[in-house]
Amino acid sequence: QTFTSLELVTFLTPLGVSLSSVLRIFENEGNPSPSVIKKKLKENPYRLTKIKGFGFKKADEIALKMNSEFRSSRFRTEAFIKYYLREQANSNGHTWVSSEQFLSACRDNIPECKEFIFEILKEDNEWLYADRVKKRVGLIYYKRLEEKIAEEILRIRDAKSNVVIDGNNIESRISEIEENQGWEFTDEQKEAIYKALSSQIVAIIGKG
Repeated sequence: QTFTSLELVTFLTPLGVSLSSVLRIFENEGNPSPSVIKKKLKENPYRLTKIKGFGFKKADEIALKMNSEFRSSRFRTEAFIKYYLREQANSNGHTWVSSEQFLSACRDNIPECKEFIFEILKEDNEWLYADRVKKRVGLIYYKRLEEKIAEEILRIRDAKSNVVIDGNNIESRISEIEENQGWEFTDEQKEAIYKALSSQIVAIIGKG
């Protein structure tokens, strides 16, 4: 495979890509001819972001070394938006961001792509949603994921339960636990215990 991808090695290593990464690119593309991969990367080097180990910053560095015209391009704009919104979801737990926060991130990182940013926001596409009423932007993947979770929560909440709650038994069990642990639950905690036992679904949250 190393000899097969020799053309890729001579093409990519001057751009800062290691030999192991060249091989990973080769394998990720399904092992076609190196010339085919080379052509695809020249057309859109940001396709590298789909490969493990290549984030937007690394792909951007390679792309700009390859051709400075990518600095203001649709490819770069889409790659950054996807990277930024995935990062917000995976690292910070935010499945969407405010329009103001989104535009601020774009201005800070890809200021040359302003025209493409607004072009993409105006479009109806399969990967991004822009709510103009609530002023928020996010990836459709996470929006659909949230909707499925919400549907499942409602299904569980509204499902019939055959479990019979015996209040006296709960009270005696609480007293037993209090005796074993050496301290008593507050009225608020006892209320939460009863609600948890009598509800189909419970959300337990606390301050971070």
